[in-house]
Amino acid sequence: MFMGKSYRPYHPDQQFLLPPSLRECLPENHVVYFVSDVVDHLNLSALDTVYADEQRRQPAYDSSAMSRQIAVKQLAANEIELARD
Repeated sequence: MFMGKSYRPYHPDQQFLLPPSLRECLPENHVVYFVSDVVDHLNLSALDTVYADEQRRQPAYDSSAMSRQIAVKQLAANEIELARD
């Protein structure tokens, strides 16, 4: 596993004051869980390599977290587009 630049903390099961745990807000069969499982199996080392030598003040967001968000956003956009047709 890549051990270079550190990322901002990413804890998908983190408990929040508001809203509660995301697992309490979404049904068991929600597409988010499928996307999360797929991203878990992706090789994201190329993204880690790009950010290894970054000299920014703040650490980058975790590549798996960002990949999940991009995939879910794209799926949502596709659903909206299909609903318009």
